[in-house]
Amino acid sequence: MSGGYVYEVWPGTMLVKFVMGVADEAETPDGWFFSPWSEPMPQPVPDPALLEGEMQALLDAKLRQANAQVTALQGRIDAINDAIEFDEALPEEIEELPVRMAQLTVWKKYRIALGRVKAAPGWYETPTWPAMPEPYTSEASAVASGPSAAQ
Repeated sequence: MSGGYVYEVWPGTMLVKFVMGVADEAETPDGWFFSPWSEPMPQPVPDPALLEGEMQALLDAKLRQANAQVTALQGRIDAINDAIEFDEALPEEIEELPVRMAQLTVWKKYRIALGRVKAAPGWYETPTWPAMPEPYTSEASAVASGPSAAQ
């Protein structure tokens, strides 16, 4: 024989544990598998529990970001409404209010969509993530860029 790969599979899975080249099948250690050079090396199969854990962590991070955006926008809207209530609102703040409210709506809808990601087919193998809205970064961001920033 002209040599090949030697690999071991994690117990109970199809994950390749280690690969090395050998000159001949006779050099294959006990409990290991031989694949001739002419055959493709078996592709590791992802561990479903690990993949699901990674996707859950990503979903959790996206939800934390969405919650932070909703909280920040709601805080800004409340501050502008306070200024309006006490007749102390600047013209720029009055202009900013509908932009911030539109941004808040978009972020809330995004958060709703994230909450439905796990219910979709192929949840952790091929999740379908909703498009993330433009982040709210400061009081000046929407006013400077206009209402299109909220779309």
